[in-house]
Amino acid sequence: MTLDTNTIGIILTFIIGVVNFIITWRGLKQTTFINSVTTERTRWMGQVREKMTEFCKSCQLLLKENDSNHKHFGEILYLSILMKLLLNRSDPYDSAIIEQMEIVKQVAIKQSERIKGNTEEERKRSLLENLPDMEKELFIVMEDLISKTQDLLKLEWEGVKEESYYGRLGKEKKQNLYNRYLRNGNEII
Repeated sequence: MTLDTNTIGIILTFIIGVVNFIITWRGLKQTTFINSVTTERTRWMGQVREKMTEFCKSCQLLLKENDSNHKHFGEILYLSILMKLLLNRSDPYDSAIIEQMEIVKQVAIKQSERIKGNTEEERKRSLLENLPDMEKELFIVMEDLISKTQDLLKLEWEGVKEESYYGRLGKEKKQNLYNRYLRNGNEII
């Protein structure tokens, strides 16, 4: 059985079509995956930014307002738990952020307990006397928390951009990102 040129052309066209389909399908599958991951990581970054802002705000309000009904204290606990769930405790940098949040929370609680007085007037007077020192201590630990969170968000944003350009990042490219965008690379400050 001999094949004429038309039959050979049809078979080659079919084979090329199948190979083209497979290559296109794999590329589309990878593109879809990268787009999904990018969308979720961008959403996650927004949540981390928003909840960290709320956490810091609640810590400051704990000092400045009469929290006799524990509204701000409850909000601080809620947000610290939420942030722990958003961050990866296995990642050293995420763990450093979680630890710094605990420090901020403890300083805010400790400082709010310095406000003494049984009446509203006594508490206001105590607050006015102690507020500058209390805010300074809270500000110092909060600034470190904010800096670490900014580094993490910058790392994630750069990771999203590189993944959208290169596809999945290998360990070497991820380590390069860590070295470029986290303070001192692997060293957790």
